[in-house]
Amino acid sequence: MQPSEKKHDEVLFQHLQNGDSDAFAELYRRYVKVLYNYAYRLSGSKDKAQDAVQDTFVEIWNRRESIGKIQNAKAYLLSCTRRRLTLVVQEHNFVSSLSVSESYLDLLVAEHTVEQFIITEENFRQSVYLLKSCLQELPKREYECLHLRFFEELSYEEIAQVMNITTQSARNTTGKALTKLRQHFPKSLLISLLPYVFLLIV
Repeated sequence: MQPSEKKHDEVLFQHLQNGDSDAFAELYRRYVKVLYNYAYRLSGSKDKAQDAVQDTFVEIWNRRESIGKIQNAKAYLLSCTRRRLTLVVQEHNFVSSLSVSESYLDLLVAEHTVEQFIITEENFRQSVYLLKSCLQELPKREYECLHLRFFEELSYEEIAQVMNITTQSARNTTGKALTKLRQHFPKSLLISLLPYVFLLIV
């Protein structure tokens, strides 16, 4: 997220705290899809994801006067959604897994020399399939750290805020997951593939 976007979100939260319903609607518009996708990837349930996101925004509106200063709206909202999802799962007695294009191919080819990785459309598909399988086999926390880091593009500090862990733990958990995946992929290819593959995991 660009600094200007973070500043804009900070202003929106300030207006929200003053009861500005337009600011609330703008925050909803900007983040509802991000929060839903995050909750759905964690729970594997559309209903639970929808309930968690709805509860998140209801809670934020009801508690708007006591929220305090928000420096990173995305991290704050993801953290709220994660907490609400836990409650939704408990309320519904739902056993959550919590583990959980040609242009892109051109980009990969441009980023890797033949000596590094000889890529064709077929081995690209095989790589995507393998990485998807490897991600789904990771422990829940490692999967979530990678998702927040490479798909949501959060910093380690923001990941720590979302998951309620220390920054060092966020670094260590992400590093541990990457080490496992690097057994199958060159580092540069892995970093290029991760955001794309996360789009395919639903």
